[in-house]
Amino acid sequence: MLVAGFGTEEAFKSLSDRDLLYRALLFSLIRFNLPVRLLRRIIDDPIYGRYCVRLLAPLFRKLVFPIFCGGESIEEAARKLRWLRSMGMEAMVDYGVEHAVDREWAMINVVRWKEFMKEAKKFGIRLIAIKLSGIIPEKVLIEQSANVDEGLVIRRRVGEWGYYSKLVDELIDFGVSLGFTILVDAEESWIQPAIDVKCLEWMRVYNRTNACIYCTLQMYLKRSAGLLEKLIKISRAEGFILAVKLVRGAYVEKEWEYARRAGNEYPLLAGKANVDSAYNAAVMRCIGQDNVYLCVATHNVASTVLAREIAERSGVKGSGKVWFAHLLGMADPLSVGLVKDGFMVAKFMPVGSAEQLVPYLVRRLEENSGIHQQFARELMWYLLELRRREGTLR
Repeated sequence: MLVAGFGTEEAFKSLSDRDLLYRALLFSLIRFNLPVRLLRRIIDDPIYGRYCVRLLAPLFRKLVFPIFCGGESIEEAARKLRWLRSMGMEAMVDYGVEHAVDREWAMINVVRWKEFMKEAKKFGIRLIAIKLSGIIPEKVLIEQSANVDEGLVIRRRVGEWGYYSKLVDELIDFGVSLGFTILVDAEESWIQPAIDVKCLEWMRVYNRTNACIYCTLQMYLKRSAGLLEKLIKISRAEGFILAVKLVRGAYVEKEWEYARRAGNEYPLLAGKANVDSAYNAAVMRCIGQDNVYLCVATHNVASTVLAREIAERSGVKGSGKVWFAHLLGMADPLSVGLVKDGFMVAKFMPVGSAEQLVPYLVRRLEENSGIHQQFARELMWYLLELRRREGTLR
């Protein structure tokens, strides 16, 4: 398997020396995290955030967008998809719609999503990632999440939950009917229980013979290990496929601030070591289970190697029951190594206008520089390839 700096020649063969140098400079800046944190705080400002995004959009479109995003249209994304497939990879496409705040906005986003799915189908895209907060307003998700018990059963339906629940049911049914595999993103802990309920409902319906719907577990949450056990038990008892995408988690600062303001117990595990341990334990729990399909969504080398080795020992390598997901523009040597080892790899590829995707990009950049310290390794890979091309790497 290709890890560390090895395999950079094949991973970066489409990049010129100038491209490599530019990425090395960009990643060396981002890895210090301070500029990204400042941007995130400005963008999150309730008064000036939207104006800041509009000002930043042209700059992001030129400097950052081409690396981390599929494009502003499905046609642009299809060009990157062709390149990914030439490398033996797939694309997991996420359409960048803004969070819904009312019924009108939600309906507009559903229409946009359906049009996007129809276009994506024409270009052979098979994997779709979706955030339910793009359809269901946060206030509705908060209200309903407070009325979900530990067994993922709704104690009572509150507010407008019935209306929005039917709306997302319609969208998911439309996507599955077109043949997409749909991966439902995890979001903040205070809205996640309602999302988990919908994922369970959909897996019961659509995952009878194939893994059509994936739920996402954030393993930095204290509740995730127990939730995984519940889902395995339910899926076994009811005879459907449990499809799980495992991530570490992306909302550390937001979770801390929300818990502080609400006076709640901090919902995250303490320290990176505990999160790594929980993630690896979940990988080991899932692989080899007859009814579990797993997407290992991480750039962490140790977790990747663990998943690869267990998949080989369990005899599921190449079966599609275990596959990997990385962000577009990151972990390319790792992605190439997994493809060479016979695994499916999908690159997470957001599509939408630069203005829509600026908040996504800032959050992803902060996540990977601040939490996982990925950018130091990304920088090392680019520098190693530059040295190799110069003939100084032995």
